[in-house]
Amino acid sequence: MYAPLPTADRRAQSRPHGLALRGLFGLSEDDRDQVTDLFVPKLAQVAAVWPFTLAIQGIACALLIGLAAFGADNAQVDTQVSLIGIAAQSAILLAASLSIFATVRLPALVALAPYKRNRIVTLCAATMAAMMTALLWVITSAPDGPIRFTDAVAVAGTIGITAVSLHPVRAASLGFGGGLVLTLAVLAGPGIPVAIALLFLGCLIAATLRLARIDHARELDRAAASNAGCVAVKMIAEFEQHGAGWFWEADRQGRVTYLSAKVARDLVSSGSAIGQSLTDLFQMDSDTPGTERTLAFHISSRTSFSDYSVCAAASDSDRWWSISRPPGGRRPRPVPGLHRLGQRPDRTAQV
Repeated sequence: MYAPLPTADRRAQSRPHGLALRGLFGLSEDDRDQVTDLFVPKLAQVAAVWPFTLAIQGIACALLIGLAAFGADNAQVDTQVSLIGIAAQSAILLAASLSIFATVRLPALVALAPYKRNRIVTLCAATMAAMMTALLWVITSAPDGPIRFTDAVAVAGTIGITAVSLHPVRAASLGFGGGLVLTLAVLAGPGIPVAIALLFLGCLIAATLRLARIDHARELDRAAASNAGCVAVKMIAEFEQHGAGWFWEADRQGRVTYLSAKVARDLVSSGSAIGQSLTDLFQMDSDTPGTERTLAFHISSRTSFSDYSVCAAASDSDRWWSISRPPGGRRPRPVPGLHRLGQRPDRTAQV
């Protein structure tokens, strides 16, 4: 008999040992399918939006290079160095972004294990963050004016869009935030800006860790529910095959949405019972006490009933069944409802 562990015990047993954080963020190999499956749809989310992110990054880099070239003065060596620096940083940024694009979209790389793809995406995210911070640093050294402001808006917008696009992969979000702060610390040195950035990074780490744990727990619960559902379906199938009973399901209008195949064959000689009204398939035994509360009334009012004797409405068969429905909610669900009584030659109920 299947008896799933309580949720807390199942989560405790499923926590990765040793490199807990690496396993939680999908950066280490895990032999459990339910954990591995957690990261596949998240990488797919990045794959869905990354072409747009790559396009935005390309436009921003082209804008930065164009504005730097427009404002360059051949007589000023510093301006030429700045233009070369922006071009080099933009090239590295786009190379890292293209690497993410290949990792999440090219079939040859999509076939890699999810933890390997997570590592690549995280490393590329940190590289992009470093280049964006460097670009922002170069821009701050430019003269005040519309060009400087335009450059700052372009880099800030690119940082925001890239961060949102990487959000599904929690490790990449941390890599991106860490790359921003580390590069700022290298360029600016110790000071208030770095202290504020570290404070923000700490908040990002705490929030991302919480989200990663929620993702992990939710996936384990989903896998357990799926496993329990598969076991339940298997038990129902075995129950029906042994002839111990049958199951039915109807919607709020009383239309049949599920009926065991054996009973369906006895009720409908041709066609399908699915979609037909339950009251069109069965007629009740008028000699049984309580039948004044008809089957249609119980179906429409969503009330429970038990052991109502019914037979096929479309034939003169002397085969009778006992039909039941326990109390249920708004959503119909399969219940042990049809139990064959066999042939009944007289009008006396014989269970």
